Amino acid sequence: MPSLKTIKIIAAAATLIACVVFFGLWRYTALQLKDTKEDLATANTTIEQHVKNKQITEEVANEYQATIAELNANISRLQRQPVRCHPITGAAGGNNAATAATKLPRGNGVSSAFLYDFAGRCERERLKVKGLQSFVNRLYND
Repeated sequence: MPSLKTIKIIAAAATLIACVVFFGLWRYTALQLKDTKEDLATANTTIEQHVKNKQITEEVANEYQATIAELNANISRLQRQPVRCHPITGAAGGNNAATAATKLPRGNGVSSAFLYDFAGRCERERLKVKGLQSFVNRLYND
């Protein structure tokens, strides 16, 4: 039978080993908790930035859509009253100065609808670039 002294040494050793194991587990858990808190903070920051960027995207997209709708309305309004545009064929002067000032030259001319359509396409491209610049500036400056 083991002696009382041996039992006390075994109990002390077991207690010491248990304390070391529990301290190690506690420290490991504390480090894991710290890492988890850091990960959670990073995730929250990312989510906040995503929400902010989504809001900026929606605002810029709405502004862009409103501008395009206004442009389309203006083009439609202008195209309802088509006009035939004619180039000036020569300088007004000489013997026919009076008639050159009051008569349009003959020929096919250019349709105002074509000019409005062309100008509208150009303006749409300009508005796209302006909208993209606005989006990038707001995204990185806010």
